[in-house]
This record gives sequence, structure tokens and C-alpha cells, in this order.
Amino acid sequence: MKIPVALKVASNNQNRPYLRRRLSI
Repeated sequence: MKIPVALKVASNNQNRPYLRRRLSI
């Protein structure tokens, strides 16, 4: 799975654990 955007978003939204969890599928 190629989702560089998810990694970037997770990195920029470190204060949002739910976002990181959702993208870390």
C-alpha cells in the first residue's frame, strides 16, 4: 500500500491519535 499522504498527515497531526490510528491501517 502506497500512502505517503497518510504518513505526512500523521506526522503533521501528531496531536491526533485517532487520525494516526485510522491511517495506520
